[in-house]
Formats: sequence, structure tokens, C-alpha cells
Amino acid sequence: MIGVVVLAAGRSRRLGRPKQLVRWRGESLVRRACRLALAVQPDDAVLVVGHLADAIVREVADLPVRPVRAVHWEEGMGSSLREGVQALHEGCTGVVILLCDQYALPVTHVCDLVETWHRSPLRAVASRYGDCIGVPAVLPRSWLENAGLSGERGARFLLQERMDQVTPIVCEELANDLDVPEDLTSEFG
Repeated sequence: MIGVVVLAAGRSRRLGRPKQLVRWRGESLVRRACRLALAVQPDDAVLVVGHLADAIVREVADLPVRPVRAVHWEEGMGSSLREGVQALHEGCTGVVILLCDQYALPVTHVCDLVETWHRSPLRAVASRYGDCIGVPAVLPRSWLENAGLSGERGARFLLQERMDQVTPIVCEELANDLDVPEDLTSEFG
């Protein structure tokens, strides 16, 4: 079984407004991330929320994702990931991790990650873009459960520590994400 954790708990301090609610091509980024997550037909899907949780959950109220209110979301992405993994159905042995700010992520890439992981479920499958290996990624749940996820120590740290057990898949579109006001182009609403 495979589960999906969509991370949407942060305050988006550098952007100055909640990136989860920014619209790109007529759709909020949190809704887009959840829609892409559901495209892989997971056995379970959770949306980790924190800051502005109610507004973010309203954006996806009609989608089959379970909101998980991260108690320690302010500590960082690692803490939110830990809480999302804990909320997944216990039978999920693989975890797809998605962020809201990777607006250019193609659904085909998410599907490729999952298909590759199914062929070798003891390894992780991660996205490669530029000099980075990171999320979106599919990790064995066992990697995440006892990894000391907290603060900013999240999936990227685990992938770096276990590079010999990671299958990278190139997706250069991921070099485009939403982080600072200068990233907001005319495509955003």
C-alpha cells in the first residue's frame, strides 16, 4: 500500500502570504498538489495543515484527502512530515511526499516516481533538478518512522544520508517553485 503526505502547514514567511492559497492558472496551489497526489491512486492521502488550517482545508473540502492538523508545524517541515506519516494508514509501506510550492510539477513525474518505487520498494525514489535531490519523492515508510524527523530535518536530509539507496528521476520543471515575492509572475493570482 502507498500513502501520500501533502505538506501545507507553513506560514510562507519569505513569500509574505500563504503560498498554499496562491492561485496558479485558476487553481490554488494546495488544491493542485492534492489533485496531483490523488492521481497516483494512493491507498491513503493526508494533507498536513497548520497556519491558516481552516482556509486551506476549505480549498480541498471536496477532495478525498484527510486533513491532519500538525501540532508542531511551527517547528518546521520535518515535524509536519513526522505528523503526516504518523497519520497514514498503518498498512502504507511507501510514502509519497509532495509540497505546495512546486507549481510546475507535472502529474506524469509523480506517477513515474510511484511506478519506479513499486519496482523496488526498499529504495527511495526522488526528484532530481539542478544540483538537488529532493521531493517530490517516495520513501519507504520505515525510513521515516525512526528517522528523528523534526524542525527542518525532513525528507531531503534522509535522501542525502542514504544516497546509495535512492533512485533519482530528473524533472527540471521543479527548479521553478514559489518562495519569495519575486517568484510571483503574471501567471499567479
